[in-house]
Amino acid sequence: MPSSSKTNYLQLNYWSAGDKPKMADFNSDNQKIDNAFQAHIQNSAQHLTGNQSAWIAQPFVSGTYTGDGAASRSVTLGFAPALLVILPEGYGPLELDTVQQTPLLRFALAADSHGSSGVALTATGFTVNQAQSIPLVGLPKICLNEQNVVYRYFAIRPAG
Repeated sequence: MPSSSKTNYLQLNYWSAGDKPKMADFNSDNQKIDNAFQAHIQNSAQHLTGNQSAWIAQPFVSGTYTGDGAASRSVTLGFAPALLVILPEGYGPLELDTVQQTPLLRFALAADSHGSSGVALTATGFTVNQAQSIPLVGLPKICLNEQNVVYRYFAIRPAG
């Protein structure tokens, strides 16, 4: 004889002192649990994908690179950033070269496929530029790979 009460959610047997359980009752309960568990596991809307799990575990990376003075330099992150910020250590993001009367741009921001002057996102990271000559009057000199300057970057991974 099944139990005189049932659980609210799966309607499993909930035994009272006077109930007389039978093997069929336990087997029925086990089948209900197994069916509910299978339905849950197979419902992809209730579970994270591998990419989503990776994003939750590490949604961003940060690091540094030291400028080598080359006109262009690539930094590999292993993914195309959804958002990237680059700042120099020990310098302001925009300073004035008082000798050349030229603004020095040492800051970059990029999102999606667009970025500020001197930075471009790639499929595996980003590329920065370093001006090799004095720019035209009124334009800033791009300084994102200046010799011996340490740059800090913060990159957010694309979600899922």
